[in-house]
Amino acid sequence: MIRHNTGYWIHAGEHGKRDAEVIDDVLRKDCYQLRTVPAGRTFVDIGAHIGTVATRYREFNPFSKIACVEACPENVEVL
Repeated sequence: MIRHNTGYWIHAGEHGKRDAEVIDDVLRKDCYQLRTVPAGRTFVDIGAHIGTVATRYREFNPFSKIACVEACPENVEVL
């Protein structure tokens, strides 16, 4: 694992390139438009990857509970 310049932990090598793309999609491109998701008591991130979406959602909704579900063991290590 290495630390991305955004502070997220990502995989090294080819997997890390994909992790960096996801971070860019979520943070810079705002592909999920998380600012527009209404605050709720619980946010469930199915296919959480390395937790970028859940972490970003937390920034906008600090009091919501967040559950992450990820099937890939290599990604669970980063969550």
